[in-house]
Amino acid sequence: AHNNHAYLKLLLLQDVDDTAREVEDLVSEGPPVPSFRTTLALAHLRSGKPKEALQVIMLEDKLPAIYQGDGDKSVCAAVLWANGKKEIALELSQTIKRENLLPQEAALLAPIK
Repeated sequence: AHNNHAYLKLLLLQDVDDTAREVEDLVSEGPPVPSFRTTLALAHLRSGKPKEALQVIMLEDKLPAIYQGDGDKSVCAAVLWANGKKEIALELSQTIKRENLLPQEAALLAPIK
């Protein structure tokens, strides 16, 4: 529940810095849950740290298949795009069902073309 609340705050750009610190604690203390990593990646992205966001979602220079939800995929695609990995971001964005996204998640995909 705490992760979901933090994710929504980040999507809405509310208390980004404080929320980013909370999410870092959550990820370091909690189990390795993909949605926690996605929230941390979003926190870094919203804080203007795209390289740190990329480090959170990647595993051995590859995007692992653990990100199954469309919301998670939208964050991953935005992070990839922000780091110049445009081809991978575009491919991933094409697998996302936009009707399953919150408007703020869909907005993350707007630059990806």
